Amino acid sequence: MALFDFPLDIILLIAMTSRSCDAYNLLLAYGWSKKDVIQELKKRKDVFIYDGKKDVPKDVTNVIVEEGVVTIGACAFDGCASLTSVVIPDSVTSIGTSAFRDCMGLTSVVIPDSVTLIGDCAFQNCTSLTSVVIPDSVTSIGTCAFCDCMGLTSVVIPDSVTSIGTSAFCRCTSLTSVVIPDSVTSIGNYAFDGCKSLTSVVIPDSVTSIGYYAF
Repeated sequence: MALFDFPLDIILLIAMTSRSCDAYNLLLAYGWSKKDVIQELKKRKDVFIYDGKKDVPKDVTNVIVEEGVVTIGACAFDGCASLTSVVIPDSVTSIGTSAFRDCMGLTSVVIPDSVTLIGDCAFQNCTSLTSVVIPDSVTSIGTCAFCDCMGLTSVVIPDSVTSIGTSAFCRCTSLTSVVIPDSVTSIGNYAFDGCKSLTSVVIPDSVTSIGYYAF
């Protein structure tokens, strides 16, 4: 039996006991509108709806950024060590400085195509982060953006990015490969310093500046 052959009450039971990002995607795939999904997940006591205004409790585990939010503010989820799941809508255009720093329980994040800026230290020390999708809309990866993400094993930088900031992926000790596109012209100081598992990197001819101890 296919998943969507199950009745709605079973689908809801699965959704209400899954990580918020999994539940969100499940209900969307079932044919729900984003608005209806948000309203349903608001019923869960373990889901925090981020509207960009109210303070975020440090013990939050599941987060849904509300549709219409444009910026995830500086330090919005900084130090939320129990955060495991976050849903970011396509209304968001920037992820602020230290927005998810020290979210050590976060394992994966999908950044929507609307985002153009990943701020300094945005995901620094997210030690459990194993995968991240950087969309083609991003033009700049900030200083220390993914620094100390020791679980990150691979990253594909899209061809919209022109600069990789200082220490952007510094001490990502599990990182084994990285693809740098032709759009990149500068790689900052210490950008990949301390990536001791890195065995493969291709630097295109477009790069005119490589900083001190970049690798």
